[in-house]
Amino acid sequence: MQKLKEFYLNELHNDVMPFWLKNGIDYENGGYYTCLDRKGELFDTEKSVWFQGRMLWILSKMLNTFGHNEEIKKAADCGFEFIQKLIGEDGRMAFICTADGTLLQQR
Repeated sequence: MQKLKEFYLNELHNDVMPFWLKNGIDYENGGYYTCLDRKGELFDTEKSVWFQGRMLWILSKMLNTFGHNEEIKKAADCGFEFIQKLIGEDGRMAFICTADGTLLQQR
């Protein structure tokens, strides 16, 4: 069981998180890109709002579990600020938005 845990932690720290931190963070508009291929190439700039919350949760969990990491903190702040823009005047959140947070579909 310990070997399996070490395997997953290694994948998380050396493959999964570096991929998303390099390719998925949209520091220009805020939030996280969700349409990336296996190489990290962006194939659509629409953003799933559900994914915005999920990625923020993952980054926050990383910080709370493994301690402070400036790159992860910066990425978490980027998503937190972006999510604030996704609440409509009626109090509902967007479902899908453009890269800059413009509502495309609302639930």
